[in-house]
This record gives sequence, C-alpha cells and structure tokens, in this order.
Amino acid sequence: MIHQTYPRREIRPVEIFNQGTLDLATAHLLSWQQGPGTFGGLYLHACWGISGVLQNRYQGPTTFPIRAIMGGFMKLFDQTGEIRWRTLADDCVSELLYLQAPEGGFRHADAQYEPAYSCRQTCPIHQGLPMLALLEYAVWPSADPRRVKLIRPALDAHWEWFERTWWKQGNSWLQPLPFAGFCGVTNQDLVIVAALARYATVYGDSSRYEKFGRSTLEVYLSPRYHHEKLGMFERGDEANFVERTTYNEVIVPMLEIIQQTMPDPRLPAVIDNVCAHLFDAIQPGPDGQMHLAWGASTDPVDKSAVTGWIARPHGVYSYPLMLQIMGSYLKRKPDAARQAQFDALEQTAASYVLADGSLPVSIGATDALFTTSPYVLILWAYLIDRLGSKVKSPAEVKLPTIHRTCGNVTWKSDARHWALCRDGRREFAGLRAQSCGIVIGPEETLAGANFAGLDDVEINEVIGVD
Repeated sequence: MIHQTYPRREIRPVEIFNQGTLDLATAHLLSWQQGPGTFGGLYLHACWGISGVLQNRYQGPTTFPIRAIMGGFMKLFDQTGEIRWRTLADDCVSELLYLQAPEGGFRHADAQYEPAYSCRQTCPIHQGLPMLALLEYAVWPSADPRRVKLIRPALDAHWEWFERTWWKQGNSWLQPLPFAGFCGVTNQDLVIVAALARYATVYGDSSRYEKFGRSTLEVYLSPRYHHEKLGMFERGDEANFVERTTYNEVIVPMLEIIQQTMPDPRLPAVIDNVCAHLFDAIQPGPDGQMHLAWGASTDPVDKSAVTGWIARPHGVYSYPLMLQIMGSYLKRKPDAARQAQFDALEQTAASYVLADGSLPVSIGATDALFTTSPYVLILWAYLIDRLGSKVKSPAEVKLPTIHRTCGNVTWKSDARHWALCRDGRREFAGLRAQSCGIVIGPEETLAGANFAGLDDVEINEVIGVD
C-alpha cells in the first residue's frame, strides 16, 4: 500500500502537469461515462457548499460540463487524429440535442440541484453553456455535417423558449428586473450574451445580440454591476455581494468570447483590469501555501477598495482554469511581482493533484466531504491545453483503489465504485455507470455493485487539516 499526504509541498508543477497525469485524468473522466455522450458525476458545489445530489441519489448527466468535455475531445482529435475522440465529441452533441425538451429548453440543466427532468427547473448559465457548445461544434472543421444541420433549428427553438421564459425574469432578490438582463446575476447573464454574440458570427444574424445581448452587456459594464476600482462585478442576487473569486472562471472567458465575436472597445481594458485584480485575491492559506480567497467583503456604498477577504473555502478544483486566465494576462502584461504570485498558486495546485488524476473540490470547507471528494474535469481540460501540440492520445490506465481521508470523512473509490464514509460509517456509495446508482447508509445494496471491493486499498491518501 502507498501512503500519500497532501499537500505535497515538494512536488514541482512540471512533475505533475504532464502526460501521465492526463492519462489518469482521462481514465477518471471516462469512468463516469454512462452512455454515448452521457457523462455523470457528483455535482458538489464548492462555492456554496451544496451536496444535495447525494440525498437525491442523482449522479447522471447535467448540461454544464458537456461543453468542456466535448471541447477536450475535439482538441484531442485535432492533435492526435485518433477517431475515438472525434466519435466522443459527436456523441456529446447528440446528447445535448437529446436533452432538448419539446418546449425548447434543455432538461437536466440544474447542476447541484439535479435531477431536473424538465427545462422549467434551471437557470441561464446551464442553458447558455450548451448553446455555446453547439455553436462551437457547428464551426469545428471535423464536425459531422448531419449533426451540424440539426444545430441551428435547435438553437432557434431554444431561443423562442428562453426569451419568453427568462428575459427580465430576475432572481429571488430582484424580480422582475427593471433593466435589461435575464436572471440579473453577472456570470449567468454574461454566458447568454456570449452565446448570442457567437450565434451572430456563426450564422451571420446579429439581431438577437443587438436586441438583447448588447443592452444586457451595457448593464453589466455600468457602475450598477461593474466596480472598476475593485476589478470586480456585483453578483446581483443579494445586496453588497460581489461575485466570488472563482466565478471569474466564467466571467473572464465570456467577456473574451464577446470581444472576439462582437468587439466592444471597452472590453479589453475591463478584462485586463479584472485579471490584474485577481492577484489581490491570492492569500496565505492554513496549509502554509498560497490560495485564492473565496471572496471579498466590500462597503455598501464605497466601491473603491476591498474592506476584507473571506478566505475559505478555497475552490482548488478551479485553480487550473484560474491559472490559465491569469497566465494569459501575464503574457499580455508581464509583471515580476505578479509572476511570483502566479508561480506560488501554480505550486499549490500541483501539490493537491490526487492519485486518481483529480483535485479536491475545495480546501477548508466546513464539511470535509468537499475536501475528500474529487473533481477532474477542469484539471483534465487544463492538461490538454497545457500540453498543446505535445499532447499524445491518452493511454488506457487502470484507476487505483483509493482511500482519501480528511478529518472524520473518507472517500473510497476504484474504477467503478465510490463511497463516502463519516466516522467509519458509510453514508453514501455509488456505481458510476448508473445515473441514479447511489445508495444511502451502510445497509443498502445495488445490483451489479461490489462495494466490498473498495476495502482492497492500494493508495491511502490523507489531506491535512488546520
């Protein structure tokens, strides 16, 4: 048995962000495949500490990861020419088209609140990300023409439903919106603006962007939402509450898509300003390493300075994407001090890469289940991008049987099963191949599952606590 303690402070990023880890991460991702283009997972929300999918017994598909999964397959095919990656990308498009409800919206589009068997249980970001995925596939040179022909009619039907359902709908704090927008939350509405902008360039029709997207962007670039001196955006569903740090993994890429497709002379400076202020959020963590703070506290009136940083939980799962965003900024605007901060954050991310090619959902969460549970998708996509032209078609490797402990919580997993235990008692367990294949408590059984095999541990991992 191998014993491993985290963080591994001695590890260097180059030793971990490599092809071998990509091979492991790919095996981890594919272990959740439940059908052609259908990938499940545990949708544990690191930022808000939501784990309701466990009680709901749901680990099936949801729309938000499909764009990243499909994008990774597309890049692997472009780099390696191996047909299985193109087939997997094609299957992801078919899955999205299958998830479109008769009304026009997508089913299973509610992430941490799944299962969502209709398009009425949803929010704009989980409708907008699949729109972007379909648009990106539509212009992929290796796309299947038969599937491409289905995309525009699907998007047009979707928009008829989305406009009717979400235009100025608002949120529980502000409803309806007294200004242009959809749900009134920055990261969510910017996804829709980006999708409308991309639709305009893909199909040569900017009417929806001009009518809905541009006016919505104006709201989010106004002082109501955009705090220039902070380099932050108000979130919009609560008073005096700026977007949490890791939500910039959505905000910055969406602003970049808008600028690439429907340029606005203000956006380059806004993007650079947001990226520059991300370095302000890098703070020492309880493990002695540098982390991104969970969020900033601000004055209700004066938005010229952060009044304090809320450190935890640290959304470690998102660090690879945040590193991409911050690294891209440093290429545009080199700065020695910020480069040192970047290097320290990169070191932190590398030190938490786990033996199954994943990262913890978060560090410093109130419930240690978020620390022991793995998240693989962002690291997997990051490794493909980082390796670039050097990437090889991931080798087929066997996932080890792992016990991972933080405090009184232990995660157990192999290539087919997982279990979460607290104080030695099994609370939840699952068979990855089944979308509702979760048992609750120590006594329940599941046909086809062999949870006893999880006790044949090969790697014992311990994540330190403060």
